[in-house]
Amino acid sequence: PDPVFFFDQGDHARVRSRVDESLRAGRGLSVVTGHIGSGKTTISQMIKSDLSNGIKLIWIVEPPANSTDLFLFIAQELGLKPSSTERTFVIRDIRDVLMKINSEGSRCLVIIDEAHRMSDDTINGIRLLNNLEEGPIKLIQILLLGQEELMEIIKRPDMEAFKQRIATLEILGKMKADVIHNYILHRIHVAGGQASIFADTGWEALGLAFGPGSTPRVINSLCDRSLRA
Repeated sequence: PDPVFFFDQGDHARVRSRVDESLRAGRGLSVVTGHIGSGKTTISQMIKSDLSNGIKLIWIVEPPANSTDLFLFIAQELGLKPSSTERTFVIRDIRDVLMKINSEGSRCLVIIDEAHRMSDDTINGIRLLNNLEEGPIKLIQILLLGQEELMEIIKRPDMEAFKQRIATLEILGKMKADVIHNYILHRIHVAGGQASIFADTGWEALGLAFGPGSTPRVINSLCDRSLRA
């Protein structure tokens, strides 16, 4: 997922651009879903590098078990030591800090990876955080990254209130043959190599292997093993 190798074409370029635009516009909740190894984390790394230094970034590598743990984690990352674990008071303290951050011309972005593993209570907590506003301004922005199962959760009838709050929803599909060829060339060139590192029959073999489409992680793995062999 090294950002230096980011493939700024196709779905990856589109998702990066739209999420970046949404964040710069101050919209509250963005969601990116895709297959395992489709590049969600890599895109989030690029989005992180695109943001100015004025952003307070909170990165959660795994969703907390419940909304209370979510609020307490964010509070701690904001430098708070809540006197009570009662949700109402923790949210109040978080809001006060976010108001201060925004008054200083900065913003707060929370990125939650593995979002498909969120419990319903954690999702409700995200909905409550997304409601923190001051006039037209969202006090906190949230980016959820998850596998395809996240879409199944969002589509549930009881998640309608949450779904309506999503400002940007992007899906990373599998790369098709022509894109895969350009993707491999891109990585070779960034690494300082030439396309001739694979023989013509090697390129044909890659085309056969990935004919139906594939994800960057699988493509990287096969190419790496081929070169080592």
